[in-house]
Amino acid sequence: MRNMHNRSVLLLITSTAFLLLIIMYVWVYLPSHQQLSDLKAEKNRVNTQIETLQSVLDEKMSKKYNIDERVVQAAVPLWDNTEQLIFQLDVINKLTNVSVKNGSIGFQEKSEIELQDESSSQTNAETNGTSDNGVKEMVVNLTVDGKVTDVIEWVDRLEKLPRLIFVSSFNLKKGETYGDAVVDLSFVAFFDPSYEPILEKPILPKTSDEEHN
Repeated sequence: MRNMHNRSVLLLITSTAFLLLIIMYVWVYLPSHQQLSDLKAEKNRVNTQIETLQSVLDEKMSKKYNIDERVVQAAVPLWDNTEQLIFQLDVINKLTNVSVKNGSIGFQEKSEIELQDESSSQTNAETNGTSDNGVKEMVVNLTVDGKVTDVIEWVDRLEKLPRLIFVSSFNLKKGETYGDAVVDLSFVAFFDPSYEPILEKPILPKTSDEEHN
């Protein structure tokens, strides 16, 4: 009788343990396994998106740097190209009915840091047997006179030139008559002879022989 009782207790314990295992399997293992599968699927989806975005980015970057050499050289020519700049300013004057009273052209002195960089670059260039002049700055100082609206249009057209222009100072004063304005301004135009070797078709100033032909 006692043995039967012990077997009943043992059977009850075994059944309970088995039931607990089933419950753990259903409520713990299966959800965890499903979550793991979901995480793997999500990881694969994210990786696919990353690869797609990377390919799109690479394509855009390749297009971004596929720039027309003529556009680059128009913005930053290999030499100061003063004649072209003066011609463009004359066109703007006629289009806006603005007159230039005074003007001067010079070259910007470099800062101490830039001079140190240039000195270091020159030393390296001499060591390597090469020369790298780097970006140079041409400073133009002008006094322009005209109607206020015309002067504003003049400055707007100046900044929209193909040449890379940076207006460094702008001083607007009243003109002699109502509605007129006088502007003293300075702007910087850039040029860089150092990148000529990487160009397929460099645009260079015409020689005297070419001008006569």
